[in-house]
Amino acid sequence: MRPRPDNLWHGLCLIARRQPDGSPFGEFVSYAAASALALAGDFGTLVLLTELVGVHYLLSAAIGFSIGILITYVLSVRWVFSTRRLANVWAERAIFVLIGIAGLVINHIVMLGLTEFALLPYAISKLASVGLVFTFNFSVRKTVLFTVPAASKG
Repeated sequence: MRPRPDNLWHGLCLIARRQPDGSPFGEFVSYAAASALALAGDFGTLVLLTELVGVHYLLSAAIGFSIGILITYVLSVRWVFSTRRLANVWAERAIFVLIGIAGLVINHIVMLGLTEFALLPYAISKLASVGLVFTFNFSVRKTVLFTVPAASKG
């Protein structure tokens, strides 16, 4: 008997749900799920703009990446992380975006190198950058924005 889609969705939500204690593993799994949704928006925009509209792949990548940042931010503050370091939401958003821009630079370097010099298709180059950018974004955002400073603990 195949699982019904609503049961499958419920199971995925249980797996990805933040742990009650805000454990690093639970946050990592939740961030991975949020990033998968963001990647769908990012990659879909990249392919749509490049293939159907004729936009240069690096500009399409920047636009798609921006959509991914928005999705990731909303899911990060509402679902993934249980601790927020900054009380000022505008400062938090600005830093979140700046970290995303650093991730975009990494993304563009990988895509440019693999597409222009290794002659891989831009979509393959994008997929090759995903793991590196994910690791960078998660570790920096967790450390800078979503961890209580050591002096405040205890």
